[in-house]
Amino acid sequence: MRRPNTKETPYLAELLERLQTTIGTTYRIEKELGGGGMSRVFLAEEVELARKVVIKVLPPEMAAGDGSRRQPRSLPPGDPACS
Repeated sequence: MRRPNTKETPYLAELLERLQTTIGTTYRIEKELGGGGMSRVFLAEEVELARKVVIKVLPPEMAAGDGSRRQPRSLPPGDPACS
């Protein structure tokens, strides 16, 4: 399991731990790329394929009951988000 960066807030550390627990071992969360009022975006690695992906997390009140589904997309090699 990922260890939180000491610069992260306790809330972010808890969110990262919950997110990693939810997605299991398929993806490994690397860092938060950004966030706003509607979502937070994280850089992760799809472990089995060794490729970078972005995971967008909606607050529970936004995601509940909307029929959303996972839509995995990989980042192109050399994308600045991967560094």
